[in-house]
Amino acid sequence: MKEWLLTFAEHYRQPISERSALAYFEGLRDIGPEDMEAACKHAFETSEFMPVVAKIREALEEVRRASVGQEQYLGVPLLDYPKISQTERDAAIAESEAFIAKLKAQIGIGQVIKAPTTGHKIPIVPPTRSLEEQKAELVRRGFLTGTPHHPGCLCPDCRERREK
Repeated sequence: MKEWLLTFAEHYRQPISERSALAYFEGLRDIGPEDMEAACKHAFETSEFMPVVAKIREALEEVRRASVGQEQYLGVPLLDYPKISQTERDAAIAESEAFIAKLKAQIGIGQVIKAPTTGHKIPIVPPTRSLEEQKAELVRRGFLTGTPHHPGCLCPDCRERREK
């Protein structure tokens, strides 16, 4: 029992206090060592959180029900999936391939990107203002200054410059 409490504590990352250990011992004292081993193993395999005394007792009942007619408990029963024919399997694969192809087309994976044609030119529009006029406009708006201030500066000089 003590070994399983330590295993639970390590696995679930919950420390076991001495008071908690005594509560477990008191709540499970009527269970024999073999049954305790099987119940704790089953609770460890099936419990999402650290099992309480009631969950360990439920695990023991499940172990006892499962072991009726068997020599030993072999663990949690495996899921029983319905049988699938090869035709159904092929149809599912074809459907998933069609879905993946459609998704790739939406995202653009595998598409050839066209290179720009050599005859296509971007027209260059000459500026309508001189360089000095452009600088003056930027200074007026507060984006360009002779001092190392940034455009959002709130100092009195920058505020005055932006107001002009």
